[in-house]
Amino acid sequence: MKNFSKYGVSAAVAAVAAASVNAAVISPNDLGDAAIIPYYNVNDNYNTGFNITNTSAKTQVVKFRFRRGTDSADALDFNIIMSPYDVWNASIALDGDDIRLTTNDNSCTAPLSVQANGGVTVPDAGINFRENAEEGYIEIIGMGTLLDESLPMGVNAKHQADGEPLDCATVEKNFFRLDGPAGPVQNSTPATEIVGPDATTLGLDVPAVLALNKTINGVHNSSATSNGEGTGSVNVFTGTEDVLKVQYFVRNRVTGLEVGDNAVHLSGFSEKPMMTNQQLLGFSNGDLQFDPFNFELPNLNQGAYFNEAAGGAATRRFAAHSGWDGTGPVDVLADPINGYLYQEVRVALGATAIINSWGARDLADATVNSDWVVTMPGQYAMTDAICAAYALFDGTTKTCDEDWDDDKNDLPVVLNIDYWDREEDQITVAGGGLSVSPGGTGTSNTTLPNEVNVIVWAQEDDADGVLGSQDDLKFVFNVADSGFDAGWAKLDVKADSGGSSVFLIGASATPLAAGATIVPATDAEANSGAGTETSYGQYSMVSGAVPIIGSAYWERNFGNNAAANYGRTIEHSYEN
Repeated sequence: MKNFSKYGVSAAVAAVAAASVNAAVISPNDLGDAAIIPYYNVNDNYNTGFNITNTSAKTQVVKFRFRRGTDSADALDFNIIMSPYDVWNASIALDGDDIRLTTNDNSCTAPLSVQANGGVTVPDAGINFRENAEEGYIEIIGMGTLLDESLPMGVNAKHQADGEPLDCATVEKNFFRLDGPAGPVQNSTPATEIVGPDATTLGLDVPAVLALNKTINGVHNSSATSNGEGTGSVNVFTGTEDVLKVQYFVRNRVTGLEVGDNAVHLSGFSEKPMMTNQQLLGFSNGDLQFDPFNFELPNLNQGAYFNEAAGGAATRRFAAHSGWDGTGPVDVLADPINGYLYQEVRVALGATAIINSWGARDLADATVNSDWVVTMPGQYAMTDAICAAYALFDGTTKTCDEDWDDDKNDLPVVLNIDYWDREEDQITVAGGGLSVSPGGTGTSNTTLPNEVNVIVWAQEDDADGVLGSQDDLKFVFNVADSGFDAGWAKLDVKADSGGSSVFLIGASATPLAAGATIVPATDAEANSGAGTETSYGQYSMVSGAVPIIGSAYWERNFGNNAAANYGRTIEHSYEN
């Protein structure tokens, strides 16, 4: 593991990081086991493209997830199964009123329909994923590396001479739900004595016997899946190493502007595999059913939920992620932070100030403008995920009690803005600076409330900005009264004073078995101020500065001469 931080570390700090079981850091060479694309956009004729490369000689399973900019809810996710040295490409844009991901790539996906249908539309029927999903950010998380290319997933995902994988339909069978909320039953015979090859000798979390499952194919636990019955159908995984390279671009189909960059790559995010199924959460009579390996995982906080298998406490199917001490899972009750991932992400991405250049210029033949994207990833990790599940899915009338504080994240972030022109003059703007778009009042606004925010530097309150961002995310910084049209700025940022706490699913002395009912937080829990086994989660304080990533997006626009337009993106600098 390479231990370099975003801002550089002393030898002493690096030594401490190297000694830890898991220490997510910003990759120094733009390769990682996880990556974050700070911004995607389908507004105002924009589309966003992305490219993922598997630089290794082993099959990689990768989670690809869009998160909405307003609330970081999961707008769309699926799994990509990448054979050795594979590249996967796609783009996302508006298709009428729909938001659609389009791909001509042949790599296997789960569900298979993403590959077979040339893409997928963000769902908006029965599930509230579509609303406000026009902008956000993207998580790419390595779920696992296939132990041996001779295992069935490696054979079936491998591209043949015609460029097509051998059998993506069989690969897809690995991503069904094995137990808990009932899924499609592939075979009525229980799967028994399915053992991963050499799995126990590697210390992987694979039980000797996997019995009483509702299907014979799917995700057994964080380390093993199967595509049928018998030992010959089992796939075993180790943790993803720093072998993923992710790039992206944002392009306007009308103005011709196109800018792009590498994603923010995390090194050492998880040393253990994090395999999960790709079926929707299950509700029975309006009640959420516990699924420890559900499609919303892995995320920036957890690889799977602490749980109890049918065999009892002795065969608990632990999450195999950072909570691992070399011999077994970390006790998340005794050591909750080290049993979860988000604390290290905060340390790697934490910042107390953002620094970049700005411009809002009207020239004789063109305009020069800049927007800043400020993304604070992972805020969902500090929100009660059980309340969020009930709020997001239709078909249930239950919600968390209104007195229940289900949100302990960093938002809104408080800003203190200092900015200068290019001649060292510090600028003071009447009214305090930021105005909410659409503008008109010029009143001061010193907070950023969203997980993704777009700051538009402009000469008027109602400016559209370079990115044409939606009003819910856009904040206009009107510099007209300053007399200057370019310079640099420093935004000091501070988390909401309420305190930031991660929400730990399954941090309970009596773990639930898959399929058990989980109900929203009650009045009693709201009054106690802490989660209980009823809501099956609890909060735990996290430390460090607010995690921030993003860039300045510049455009020189020549009006009717679109062929002459050009732009660039400049990553923010940070203080911590």
